[in-house]
Amino acid sequence: MTKPRFRSVLLDTNIWLDNYIGSRKGNAAAGEVFRCAAENDLIIYYAPTSLKDVYYLVGSFLKADARNRGEAITEDRARAMQEIAWGCAHNMSWLGICAPIGESQVRTAMRYRGLHPDLDDDLLLACLEVEGVDSFVTNDKSLLGKAPVPSFTPETFVQFASQWH
Repeated sequence: MTKPRFRSVLLDTNIWLDNYIGSRKGNAAAGEVFRCAAENDLIIYYAPTSLKDVYYLVGSFLKADARNRGEAITEDRARAMQEIAWGCAHNMSWLGICAPIGESQVRTAMRYRGLHPDLDDDLLLACLEVEGVDSFVTNDKSLLGKAPVPSFTPETFVQFASQWH
């Protein structure tokens, strides 16, 4: 039996963060997800909430990392960290397509509350449904299996995609 091929994939915020922050545990696996998506000509989607979160969390990570190493955060350094966060946001917009969140997605997300009580995650699920994205990759174990499409961890996505060749 031939495994189905997907046309598109929505990546959860945690996959984008793993990709941009090299010290995160999932960094290598996230890189493999992007490689597989490119090799298989998949359209990559992200939610605008993910774009905002990546921008904020990358900047916060850089500041916390510097503070943990005992380094001062000067005004110039803070601007440089902000530029890195902007760079990650720009890169997301080059690698993927922003799945819009509007009234339709909000109403759909509200229906998911009984299945999954996290509004941010429910907005992702709504983006999948309303935009017609046909696969989803996340590290969030509580979210796996709740999406209206096949959902994968980065590792299982790479294994699944490798069978397409």
